[in-house]
Amino acid sequence: MNGLWNFGSDSAQRSKKLLASAFSQIMFGGFTLYNLCLLLR
Repeated sequence: MNGLWNFGSDSAQRSKKLLASAFSQIMFGGFTLYNLCLLLR
């Protein structure tokens, strides 16, 4: 796993940033949907 991250560290950093941003967007979307469901009850 560590060797995989060291291989092409530039692309690894880019994919890590993509993963982090996608995760935060999904979390934000889920949080917003949860609040909407609470409001609409």
